[in-house]
Order: sequence, then C-alpha cells, then structure tokens
Amino acid sequence: MPAGPGAHGADAATQYIPPVPAEGGGGAAVEGFDGLFRDEGREAAPGPGRRRTPVAVPRQRVGGRPPAQPQQQPQFQAPPPPPPPPARRVPPAVIAAAVFGLAVAGLGVGALLGDGKAQNNDPAAAPPKSDGSNAADAPGGTAPVDPARPQAVQLDKLLADANDSRTTVIRAVDDIKDCKNLGQAAQDLRDAARQRKELITRLSDLKTDLLPNHARLSAALTKAWNASADADTSYADWADDAGHDKGGCKDGKAKPTDDAADGNKSSEEATKAKESAATLWNTIAAQHGLTRRDKTQL
Repeated sequence: MPAGPGAHGADAATQYIPPVPAEGGGGAAVEGFDGLFRDEGREAAPGPGRRRTPVAVPRQRVGGRPPAQPQQQPQFQAPPPPPPPPARRVPPAVIAAAVFGLAVAGLGVGALLGDGKAQNNDPAAAPPKSDGSNAADAPGGTAPVDPARPQAVQLDKLLADANDSRTTVIRAVDDIKDCKNLGQAAQDLRDAARQRKELITRLSDLKTDLLPNHARLSAALTKAWNASADADTSYADWADDAGHDKGGCKDGKAKPTDDAADGNKSSEEATKAKESAATLWNTIAAQHGLTRRDKTQL
C-alpha cells in the first residue's frame, strides 16, 4: 500500500502523490510508484520493516502527468554520410529507339555499298587467288622476292671471273705463233688451264636448282671450261716444242705440231659449248636484270 502522510518525514526522497484511479474501475496504486522520482545512483535506504521494491517504469496513464526522465549527458555523434546518388536508369523506350536507329543506319550503309555490286553471299564476289606475281599482293605493296634470284646472282659472279684470263690466253697464243716469249707464254697458258678447272669446282658448289634449264646450263659450262683447259694445256706444250726444237721456229713463226692441232680442236669444242651456255644464261639474266654475255665472255 502507498505510504501515508506520516511517512513523508521518514523518507525525504519520496513525495506523496495522490493515487490515480485505474482505467475501467478502481484499483490499488502501483506499489513502488514513489520511487519513480528518485535520482539514479542516489537511492534512500529502506526504512525498518520495509522491503526494497525494484524501480519499474510505469506506462503513462490517461490524464496523468508523465514521469520525469533522468537527464543524461548528451553524447557527440558524427553525422551519417550522405546517401549515394541514385543510379540513373535509362528508360527502356530510349534504348529501343537507339537500337532501332542503329539498325536503320546499318541497312542504309549496306544498301549504298552493295548497290550494283556482288554481295558476300554471291559466289562471284570471291576475290581471285593470287599467284604472288602481282606487286600489290605482297605486304606493303612491294614485289615478292624471287627465291631463284640469289642463285642467279651467284652464278653471275662466277661467269664474271671466267673472262679474266681471256686476254692473257689470246696474247700467249699469239706469242707462240711468232716464236716470242715462249717460256712465259707456256706458263700463262697453264695458269689459265688451272683457272678453268677452278671454275668447274666452284660451279659444282653452287645451287642452281631454281634456275630455268639449270642442268643444261651447268653441263654446257662444264664442257666449255674443260675444253678450254685442254686447249690451254695443248698450246702450252706447243710453246715447249717450239722452244726446245731447233727447227720449231722458221722465219719467225712456230711450226705447226700435233700439240697445236689438239689445241685447235679443243678450242672449237669449247666455243660450241660456250654458245649454248650463253643462250641459256642470257634468258636468266634478262629475267633478273643481270649482265648478258656472249660466247667470248665465257
């Protein structure tokens, strides 16, 4: 039961408040109601013979005064971050209109490009296959490199060396006929013969398989240089005959001998082979822009 007026002096921390009738009829006041207005942490000691009632927060009654709430020290709180801006959504109608516009533009460009021309699904529209002979077909618009050209260039260098001894051979034979410088003439002719043999060896080391008629050309050059070497050797022996035989020279001229005849025969064979080789080579030279040669230059 609530404390009477006489208890006010015994418990200074409480204050007498007339009981508020309960809703819907009378009823006893809530026990412990006088503890609602005590300060937290400063409760009075219970009197003798009186039990300590736990403090309960009653709900506000109709027509009654709300109980005073204990004041709490305000605490600082950081303001919440601003919410992110809402994602901008493109209306579906705008997307559909854009797609439709692109489709119409594509059809218009295709109609302009394909007007009067074969389409991709037309078999006649397939580009012709290139054989690599057109310069525009090569990367960068440059003409493709002919794999046979390096072989032609190497053979051209070899043929240029074949003409080195021609002047020396002609002069040596003329000296023999006039019975002059016979020893030197014989030496020069034998040196020329060795050079012809070296040309044959170098020719066998070259690759000519990509050149047109390469087998016939190699055979003609080999035959020509072998015959020239035989002729040079025979003429050198003729010089020896003229120098050792007292009757080898008569009236300033060397007498004809079997060695001279053998030399002439071999020289004719070499000339015929050189004519055939020159014809085959000049075809290759014209194709690759190299030096043309006649039989006397081989």
